[in-house]
Amino acid sequence: MSLEMVPGAKCYVPDEKDVWLPAEVIGQTPGTKEIKCKVWLVDGSTEERVVNLDDKRTRALMSGKGESTDSVDTLPFQNENVGEEGIEDMITLNYLHEAAILYNVKTRFLKELPYTYTGDICIAVNPYKRLHDLYAEHQHIRYLNFPREELPPHVYATSVASYENMKTAGRNQSILVSGESGAGKTETTKILMNHLATIAGGMNDGTIKKIIEVSPLLEYFGNAKTVRNDNSSRFGKFTQLQFDRVGTLVGAKCKTYLLEKTRVISHEHPERNYHIFYQVIDSGETATELFLDPAANYRYIGEKSTAMIEGQTDFEHFKVTADRLSLIGFNHTSQMDLYKTLAGILHLGNISIISNPSNDEESMISPGDQAAAHAIQLMGLTPESLQKALCSRTMPAMDCVDALSKAIYSRVFDWLVDLINVSLSDDKRMDHHIGVLDIFGFEHFKHNSFEQFCINYANEKLQQKFTSDVFKTVQIEYDEEGIQWEHIEYADNQDVLNVIEDRIGIISLLNEELKKTKGSEKGFMSTIMSINKELYKPSVIEFPRTSQTEFIIKHYAAPVKYEAIGFLEKHKDNLLPDLGDLMRSSNITYIQKLFEEKAEEVKEEPANKRRGGMMNLSTVGTQFKDSLTELMNSIQATSVQYVRCIKPNSIKSSNTMEHAMVVSQLRCAGVIEAIRISRAAYPNRQTHEEFLTKFRLFVPPGPGSSKEKCQQLMDKLKLTSPTQYQMGWSKIYFQLGVLEELEDRRKKFLDKKARFVQKVMRGFCQRLKYLRTLQAVVKIQSFVRCVLAMHRYNTFVKGLILAQARIRGIQGRKVALEVKRNHCAVIIQRHLAGYAKRRNYQRKRKIIVRVQSFVRMHLQRPKYLAALQEKKLEADMKYQLQALQNRLAEEQKRSAMLEQEKQAKDEAIMADAGDMIGSLKDANEVFKKENDELKVQLAAYKSELEKLKTHTEIQLSQNFVKLKQEQELTQSLQKKVDAQAAEIAKLKEQVAKGGPALGASTSVPAVAGRIRNKLFRQPAHKDIKAHVIAGADGSAGPMLDSVTEERDMFPSSTSTAVSSAVDVLKKATQFKRPTFWRSDSTTAHLADPTKSELQRDSDPDGTKPADYYEFKTSSSITNNDSTTKTDLDSLESAPRSSVINSAMAQGRSGISSLTNRMVKNIMGGKKDEKNGDSKDGRSSLTGLSSSVVAAAATAAVAKQPSRPTIVPQESFNLDSLPEAPLPNGWDAKVSRNNGKVYYVNKTLKLTQWDRPSVETLKLMKQAKKQQETPQ
Repeated sequence: MSLEMVPGAKCYVPDEKDVWLPAEVIGQTPGTKEIKCKVWLVDGSTEERVVNLDDKRTRALMSGKGESTDSVDTLPFQNENVGEEGIEDMITLNYLHEAAILYNVKTRFLKELPYTYTGDICIAVNPYKRLHDLYAEHQHIRYLNFPREELPPHVYATSVASYENMKTAGRNQSILVSGESGAGKTETTKILMNHLATIAGGMNDGTIKKIIEVSPLLEYFGNAKTVRNDNSSRFGKFTQLQFDRVGTLVGAKCKTYLLEKTRVISHEHPERNYHIFYQVIDSGETATELFLDPAANYRYIGEKSTAMIEGQTDFEHFKVTADRLSLIGFNHTSQMDLYKTLAGILHLGNISIISNPSNDEESMISPGDQAAAHAIQLMGLTPESLQKALCSRTMPAMDCVDALSKAIYSRVFDWLVDLINVSLSDDKRMDHHIGVLDIFGFEHFKHNSFEQFCINYANEKLQQKFTSDVFKTVQIEYDEEGIQWEHIEYADNQDVLNVIEDRIGIISLLNEELKKTKGSEKGFMSTIMSINKELYKPSVIEFPRTSQTEFIIKHYAAPVKYEAIGFLEKHKDNLLPDLGDLMRSSNITYIQKLFEEKAEEVKEEPANKRRGGMMNLSTVGTQFKDSLTELMNSIQATSVQYVRCIKPNSIKSSNTMEHAMVVSQLRCAGVIEAIRISRAAYPNRQTHEEFLTKFRLFVPPGPGSSKEKCQQLMDKLKLTSPTQYQMGWSKIYFQLGVLEELEDRRKKFLDKKARFVQKVMRGFCQRLKYLRTLQAVVKIQSFVRCVLAMHRYNTFVKGLILAQARIRGIQGRKVALEVKRNHCAVIIQRHLAGYAKRRNYQRKRKIIVRVQSFVRMHLQRPKYLAALQEKKLEADMKYQLQALQNRLAEEQKRSAMLEQEKQAKDEAIMADAGDMIGSLKDANEVFKKENDELKVQLAAYKSELEKLKTHTEIQLSQNFVKLKQEQELTQSLQKKVDAQAAEIAKLKEQVAKGGPALGASTSVPAVAGRIRNKLFRQPAHKDIKAHVIAGADGSAGPMLDSVTEERDMFPSSTSTAVSSAVDVLKKATQFKRPTFWRSDSTTAHLADPTKSELQRDSDPDGTKPADYYEFKTSSSITNNDSTTKTDLDSLESAPRSSVINSAMAQGRSGISSLTNRMVKNIMGGKKDEKNGDSKDGRSSLTGLSSSVVAAAATAAVAKQPSRPTIVPQESFNLDSLPEAPLPNGWDAKVSRNNGKVYYVNKTLKLTQWDRPSVETLKLMKQAKKQQETPQ
C-alpha cells in the first residue's frame, strides 16, 4: 500500500525537458497514485500538473535509464534547511536522490561554488569564468594545514588527501579525473598537478618548474577545437608524479591512450584539426620557409578559423611551443625538422592524384604538383619513391596518402611523449608516485564508431573500479557504525566487460575477422550475433532489426548504438610496409628515427603462404586493451581519489545550467550509481541529533543520551530492527520508505496541530476584530463631541477677538493722528532749516567760485599768452606753408604746360625728322650723367652733414668740459671770497676793539653777500623788460632766453666779459627756479623792481617769490652747528609732476645757453688780448679772477647795504637742472624691451632714440625740402 502524499509537501516531479522540477503537493486522489502538484518551471512561472505514478512513461523518467521500474510509491521529497549555498557534502542529505543532487549542484554553481562533495568523490562543475580567489596562493597551504571538514569543498582537498596518504601509508596514489568534453578535465588536472607541485617543494626547483611549463606541449599536439569545447583533449593521459622518500617532487612521466588519428585527415566543419597545425601556418617567417601560406586552403584543416584559443592567437601559442621545446632540450635546428614534418603532412593532403593516361587502372601524381614538390623537399624524399609508394597499390592512392599522414602524426605524437618523459622522469630517485588520470568521459552521440566503442570500454573498466571502491566504502561505514548486513545488491557491469574483452568478445572477434582473407563488417556482425545470442542476455547487448551493421551495448550510463562499418579498418590501422620503407628512405634523420622498426613489430607474412593463415598483427583494439589492463593494474595497486567534472551547459555561460545535460553527466560519471550503492541496504540515514531535532514532537520526556532518546522514539513509533531500521553508534539507518512514512506521520500530526492552532487563531482574530471595532466606535464618538465643542469655542473666540480689534483700532487711530501731526511739524522744520543752509552754502559757493576763477585766470594768463604766441607762430607757419603749396601748384601747372609744349614740339619734331631721336638720346645721356653727378654731390653733402653732426657733438662735449672747469674756477673764487670775508670779519673785530667801524670795512661783507646771491637766477617769463635783468651797475645785460636764444647779445669787449663774469658770480650764489604755477609771486616780485634783493629775501609778508631759494646761514638756527640745510633740499625730497620736469628741462636749456655765452665772451676777450689788450694770452678765467672779484666787490659795495655773512656748504650741480621741453608733436615713451626712452612724432610718423631739439627739426626740414626739390 502506497503512502499518501500530504498536501503542502515539497517534492520533485519528473519532466521530459528539464528532467526534474520542484513542486508542492496540492492533493492526492484517494485510492490512486494520481498526485496533483503546483510545479515551478525553470523560467520562474508556475503551473499545476497531475502526476500518475502508475504511468509507464512517468516511471521511465524517474528511473533515469528509459526503462520503467516495477513500482513507484511516492515522489522524491525536497530536503529542508539546505541553506543559500546548498549542502557541501551531499552524502549528508536526508533525501539523497538524483533530483536532490541536481538542485544542490545547481544552487552551488549559481553561487560561484564549483566544487561539491559526495562522500569522498569531488564533483567539479565548470564555472566558465576565472575564480582567482579560489586558487590564490594562500589556499595551497590552507588546505594542507587544516582538516577537510573545516574547509569548503575544493579539488585541493583531493590532492592533499592523496599526498598525505602517500606519506603516511607509504602507498602509491591515483586521482581519476573524468567527464565529457568541455567539462574542464584538462584544467582540473593542471590545477591538481600545480597544487601537488606547490605543496611538495614549491616552484623554486627547476624540475618542478619544467613539469608545470611543459604541460601545454601535449595540449598543442593532442587537443583540438570541437563543437563542445575549444580545447578538447583527443587522447587519454595518465601523468605519474614521482616523489622521493621525504615527499619532494623529483620528476614526472606521462603515458597516453587512444589518440584520435582520424582527426588528422578529416573533421566536422565547426571543429578544427589539432592546434599545432594552425600554429605552424601562422608562424610568420617559419611558415615561409615551410612553403605555407596562411591565406591558402589545405584539405586537412579545411576552412581556417580565426578563433582565439584560451585568449591567445595561434602565433602567440607557436612562440610558447618553441619556448617549451627549448626547455626540454630541443634546439632550433631540431625544431625545424619537426616543423618540416608537420608542414609535409599538410602538403601531402593537397597532393593531386590523377589517372594514368597510358593505363586507366593506374593512378599517378599530377605533373608539376607544387604540394607534392613541397612535401618531397620538406621530408627528404624522391619523386620516384613517393610515386611508387602511393600509386602502385590496388587501394586508392588518396587512401594511402591519408594512411601515411595519420601514421606520421601518430609517430610524431609518440615521439613527443617519449621526449618529455626522458626530460622529466627520474626513476632512480622515485620512491612513490601519484598518478593523475585525465581520460575521456563516457560518449553517446547520434553516430558512434570505433573511437566511441574504445572510450566507453575504458569508462566501463573505470566504472567497475569506481563501483568496487564505493561498495567497499559502504562496507567500511557499516562496520564502523556496527550495522548488521549480509549482502548489498548493486549493478555490476562485468557482463558488459565480458562482451567486450572476453576470449570471444568483440575485440577478439575483430582480430579473427582481420585474419580472414575477405573479412568484413557484415561477417563480424553475423559472428557476434550468433555468439552473443547464446551466451549473453538481451540486457547486455541487442541487435536492431532495422540494420545489419548496428548493435547496442547497454552500458552503465546508458545504452549506446554502434555502427560497425569502419570498425575493421580502424581496428587494424597498421602502416603498409612500402609506406614505412618510404619514410625510412628519407634523408632527414628525424623522420628516419620516427619510423625505426621496433622489436615487437613483425612484418606481415605472405598471403599466399596459407589461405586464412594467422597473422601476428598488433591491432589498435588489442593495444588499447593491453594498455587499459596495464593501467587498471597500476590503479588497483594504488589508493584512488575520484574527481567528476560536469559541464553545466552547451553555451558556455556562467549563470545557466541545463538540467538534462547535467543529469546525463551525473549518470555517466557514476555518481547516481554510487549513491544507489551507498544507500542500497539503508538508503536513508541521519545523525542522532538531526533525527531528534526533526521529530522532537514525538520524543518522550526524560533523561538520556541521543542514542537512548532515538531508541525510545523508535519504540514509541513501534518500528522493528533490523527490518525497518538499525541504530548505529552516531547515525540511525532506515530502510527504503521508513523515513518517508515517519515524515508522513509527522506531517499529519503537524497538520492536525496546525488546524487546532488555526481554529484558536481564527477565534482570537475575530475577538480582536470586535474589540478593535468597539474601540473605534468609542473613538469616533469622542472625536465628534470634541469637534462640536471646538466649533462653539472657536465661534466665541472669534467674536471676542473682533471686539478687541475694534477697540484697539479706535485707540490706535488717535495715537496715529497725534504722531502724524508731530511728523508734519518736523518735516516743515527740516525743510526750513535746509532752505537756510542751502542759501548760505550757495552764497559762499559763489564767492569761492569767483575767487577761484580769478585765481585761475591769474595763474593761466601767462600760459595763455605763451600758447597764443605759439598759435601765432603756427598760423604764420601755416600761411607760409599754404603759400609754398600754392607756389608749388603754380610751378606744377607751369611744368605741365611746358611738358605739353615740349611734347607737342617733340611730336612735331618726330613727325618732321627721324634723326632727332639720336640727338634726344644723347641729351638723355647728358641728363643722366648730370643726375649721377648730382647724386654724387648729394652723397658728399650727406657725408659732410654727418661729419658736421659729429663735430657738433664733439664741440658740445668740449664745451661741457669747459663749463665744468668754469664751475671749479667759480668754486675756487668763492673760496677766496670766503677768505676775504673772514679777513673782513677779523678787521671788524679789531675795529670793535680799537675804535669805530670804518665805512670801507663795512662795505666788504655787503660785497661778499652780494656775490653769494641767488645762483644762476633766470627770469620767470620771456617778456621781462630789459631793465629788470640789468646788471648791478645799471648797464644793459644780455637777455637770457633759455629756449630760442634769439635775443641774446654777446659783446666782445673786455668790460663785457667782466660784467658777464660778475653776472656768473651773482648767479652762482642765486638761483631762481622756473615758475609755472606760482606766477603770482613772480608777478609781485617784478612789480617792484626797485626793491632791493636783501629786502625781498628778508620779506616776512610773503612778497618774495615762492620758487626763490637761498642758502641760509646755520647761525640763524643753531650757534655751534656748521652744517647747512637748504629749502631746496626739503623741496627736492617731495614728489614732482610732469610740470616740474618741464621746468627742469627749461632750466637746463638756460644753463646751456649761459655756458655758450660765457665761452663766447671768453673767446672774445682772448681775441682782444691778441690785438694788444692782454699780455699773458690765457683763454680761461683764471687770469681774470682778481679783476672780476675786484669789480664785483666794488659794484656790490656801491649798490647794496651790509648783510650777514653766508657760508655756502655745497656747490650747485648742473646735471640736476631741468631739461628743455620737447618740441610740439613729440612724445617720450619707455621701451618695454630695454627700458630706454624713445621719442615719437605721430604727425611726421617718426620714431627715434635721440632727443629732438629745435636745431634737429630745422635740419630735418631742410633735408626734406632738398628731397622735395625736383632734380
